[in-house]
Amino acid sequence: MAEKKRKLVSPFGEYVRFGITGVLNTGTDFIVLNGLLTAFGGAQGGLYIASKAASFSAAVIQSYFLNKYWVFDAAKTGAGADEKGRFLAVSIAGLLLNVAGSSLVFGLLGFTGISDFRIKANIGAIAGTLMVLVWNYMGYKFFVFRTAPLKK
Repeated sequence: MAEKKRKLVSPFGEYVRFGITGVLNTGTDFIVLNGLLTAFGGAQGGLYIASKAASFSAAVIQSYFLNKYWVFDAAKTGAGADEKGRFLAVSIAGLLLNVAGSSLVFGLLGFTGISDFRIKANIGAIAGTLMVLVWNYMGYKFFVFRTAPLKK
């Protein structure tokens, strides 16, 4: 009975854990992004793109461990290099979507009269995060940390 109840609660718990992990990863992303923009004194030229790529990368490293061992409880998959390669593929695609989306929004905000680069950078970062939320969950759950082998 307890096992059956766990299976019923498990998907909901997984969504909650993924959400908490997302908040932690987003916090890491924003802290690194704002730290770099502050250290460099702005977001001119390619600095925003480089800073956003670095901050997203820091969050992805954290994300691997939280998703593997806590969200999807995939410690037992024995994954090794294959799993890390799949995680890297999903994350690189997510990185491209995140940086492209956040950079597009950052650029478009230049037409709104918002002059503070920090406000534009953070609105862009929020947009990029929202753009990859579903991508990451589906990729990690069904491709990276799956329990059944892929069909060939």
